[in-house]
Amino acid sequence: MSLTSTPNIVVLGTGFSAFSFVKKVDASLLNVTVVSPRNHFLFTPLLPSTTVGTIEFRSIIESIRVARPEVEYIQAYAHSADLERNILVSEGALDQTRFELPYDYLVIAVGSKSNTYGIPGVGEYTLPLKELADARAIRQRIIECFEQAANPAITDTESKHLLQFVVVGGGPTGVEFAAEMNDFLVDDLRKVYPSLLPFVQITVLEGSHQLLGTFDATLQEYTARMFRRQRINVRMGSLVVRVADLRAVELTGPAEAVSERQITVSWTVENRGAVPALLQWYDTVYLSTDPFYDGNDRHVGDLWAGDRVPLGPGETYTAGQAFALPNLGVGERFLLFITDRYENQAETDETDNVLVRPITLVGPDLIVSDSVSPESAVLNGTVDVSWTVTNQGAVPAPADWYDYVVLSANAFLDAFVHASLQPAIGVNWETWREVGMAAATLN
Repeated sequence: MSLTSTPNIVVLGTGFSAFSFVKKVDASLLNVTVVSPRNHFLFTPLLPSTTVGTIEFRSIIESIRVARPEVEYIQAYAHSADLERNILVSEGALDQTRFELPYDYLVIAVGSKSNTYGIPGVGEYTLPLKELADARAIRQRIIECFEQAANPAITDTESKHLLQFVVVGGGPTGVEFAAEMNDFLVDDLRKVYPSLLPFVQITVLEGSHQLLGTFDATLQEYTARMFRRQRINVRMGSLVVRVADLRAVELTGPAEAVSERQITVSWTVENRGAVPALLQWYDTVYLSTDPFYDGNDRHVGDLWAGDRVPLGPGETYTAGQAFALPNLGVGERFLLFITDRYENQAETDETDNVLVRPITLVGPDLIVSDSVSPESAVLNGTVDVSWTVTNQGAVPAPADWYDYVVLSANAFLDAFVHASLQPAIGVNWETWREVGMAAATLN
C-alpha cells in the first residue's frame, strides 16, 4: 500500500458485524467494497414472524446499497484469499464468474451456516429458517398445506397429516416460530379455515430437557407453561440423530375384483434406516388406471401405523385391511400402496415407499336389443315401445337404474335429442334377462 493512496478494505458478509462496520466506517478515507451473496442486512430475531405474515419481509431487511451508497457492493461468494499478495478470489453469485479483488485490509464477517450434523435426509426433506428465502419457503409451504387440506377430495386423515408441523429445536428461533404459528392459527386461520383447526398439531422436538436452554429458568418455565396451555406438543430429550427409511417390500391382494365391492389388501413394511422410526404415520392404498402415483388416482383407504412405533432398524411389520373400491370403471387397473403417504416420518430415501399390484376390475355390462316400436305415429299420440336388456358382464348388476326412451331427429343420442319420453319402471337386476315395456306419449 502506498502512503499516498487510499487504502482498500474488502468486507466479507452482510450480517450484524459486517453491517455495523460498514455503517460506521469513514468511506471518505477508505475504499470500501462489500462482497456477499446477500445484498441486504437481515434482522434475524424477527425472521420467524415473517413466516406467518406477522411482519412483512421488507420490514426486517435493509439494502446495503441504500444504507451506504458510497460503498461498493458486489454480489458474490468469497472463494479464496492469497494472503501474501493481498488478493481475494471471488465467484459471482449469479453466474459463477471468478474474479480477483486487491485489498489492503480484509474484514471477514461471514457469520455461520446451519449445521445438519451429517444427519441423512435433513438437507433434502426439511425447511431451515436462517435466511429470507427460508421464511418465504416456509410461508408458501404453510399456505399449500392448508389449501390442499381444504380440497373436498382430501379425507380427514389426509388433512390431519397435512397440518402437522414439526419444529426441531427448542431454542429462541424454534420457540418463536412455534409461538408465531400458534398465534397465526388462533388469530387468522380460525376465520379462513374454521373446519381445519381440529386437524392442526404443532410439535417441538428438543434434545435437552429444557426449552430456551441458554435463558433464565423463570423464562424457561413460563414458555413451557404457555405451550401446554396452547396445546403445543413439546417432546423433551428428543434428538434427531438420524432419520429412518421405511420401505414397502410386499403387497398382496386379489387379482380380480368387482368394481365398487370390498376387497382385502395386505402389505409388509421394513425400516431400512439406521435408527428407529419414531413418528406416527399412515399407510395408504390408491386405485389407479396406470402404475404411477399421481393426482388422478382414487383414494381407497388409510391404515394408522402408530401402533408400530417405534419400528427399529431392520424390523418389519405386516398389516392388512378390507377396503371398498371406488368406481373407476372396469378393466385393467392398479392397486398402489404407499407407506408414510403424508411424509410424517423423515427418511433417507422416499423413492422406495410405493408398491404396485395389477388388478382386473369386472362389473355388469348391460346391452339393449330387440327394440320394437311402430314405424309411424300421430303427433301427441301414444305408442307402445318394447325392448330387451341383457347383462353380458361377469357379475350381477346390483343397483337400480332407469331405462329411457327419447325422440330424436337422427339416429344418434346427442345434444339434438328432441324430447324425452316417459321412462320405464326402474328394475333391480336379479335375473339374467328382463323385457321392459312402456306406453310413451309423443311430444
